[in-house]
Amino acid sequence: MPTYAFRTGKGDEDIDEILSRVPISARSWFLKEAVRFRVEMGDELKKLNQNIESLLGGGGLAVPETRQETNNDMDMDDMLALGIGDLLS
Repeated sequence: MPTYAFRTGKGDEDIDEILSRVPISARSWFLKEAVRFRVEMGDELKKLNQNIESLLGGGGLAVPETRQETNNDMDMDDMLALGIGDLLS
């Protein structure tokens, strides 16, 4: 089984601070879970960020008007974007 190691350096004080709060015995687990989260949620977080930027920029939602009229046909991304729009208004 491969072993991975890394060093923190100048500018990584935020990482040092976070890892110093994690018990040594749990750091390996913590890092593996962080990598898994990033891989699994990376695209979803990117979409969410784009929707938020669109709302804050005044560009409105990137959802077609016909999709907004029929709530039964909305997918999860559309509902999330509309919910964020409601919260920000």
